Amino acid sequence: MRFPDSRQSHRPRRHLSPLVLVLLLFLLVSMITGVVLVVLGERVSLLGSVEGENNLDAIQLVNAGEYATAIDVLSRELAEHPMDGTALALRGFSRFYLATEQVNREEEQLLLVDSVRDLRRALIADPPALRSEIHLVLGKAYYHRGDYYHDLTVFHLTEAMAVGREELEIYEYLGLAYQTLGDVENARTYLRAAAETSNDPLYYLALGDHELQSGELLSAERAYSQASDRSDDGIVVQRALIGLGRSLRARGMYDAALAGLERVLDMNPGSAEAHFEIGEVYLAQGMNDRARFEWREALRLDPNHVESFQRLQEY
Repeated sequence: MRFPDSRQSHRPRRHLSPLVLVLLLFLLVSMITGVVLVVLGERVSLLGSVEGENNLDAIQLVNAGEYATAIDVLSRELAEHPMDGTALALRGFSRFYLATEQVNREEEQLLLVDSVRDLRRALIADPPALRSEIHLVLGKAYYHRGDYYHDLTVFHLTEAMAVGREELEIYEYLGLAYQTLGDVENARTYLRAAAETSNDPLYYLALGDHELQSGELLSAERAYSQASDRSDDGIVVQRALIGLGRSLRARGMYDAALAGLERVLDMNPGSAEAHFEIGEVYLAQGMNDRARFEWREALRLDPNHVESFQRLQEY
């Protein structure tokens, strides 16, 4: 089975006889749903034994992104077989993916609560072929439940890795969760793994932010520079240059900080954040009049720029 984000798993085992009919059925369903069958010796590993056709229908619905319909189909199946581990897992996955599509925060959280409940019950039923996927989605669901659940994010994503999952999104979620938990070293390890695995400038940007907050200024500057060098997105480049400016200012390299921040204004003359940061550089040098000018300019461009307003109250 191919879950969203190109994740793959297996399909329910069908108990049919004779063997030729079994193989023909596997081939037909595979062609229809795009499932990858994993052959172990002479046996085909599938999602697990289920009764009826509902789980196969649900798999196709999940693959098609029809999460609400999949939830209805699986709920009917679970009314008859409440501890069907595969059906519980599929409904938990569907509720999680549907939650990520919600605009309303309350609706998102209700779906996440239901997703976690289904997936925890699925772990009790323990369909072996879905164990790693269950831990993976549970870890992500707990992350989106909020900061107070990030220790459970770490637990379940670590469990997913222990049973064979090793992929980019795990590094990302673990890095961010460890950052929330204040575990600087593990956050650095996984954010760097995400950046180096993907070569994505956004991950280098996240790594730079983490290193700057941790006071690892040289490491932050390297990450910001890599984000800027690797990106063609003007917004990403501006954010990287602003982060680089903050780090350089913290190291007393004011001219270099100003040069980078002026580059931001060349790209985007309306950047209130760049004007604010230039004001911070001038403040660090004791040039309060020039700093106030920059903060006023930031407020002119963005009347809701709170930091500039606070600075003008202070100086």
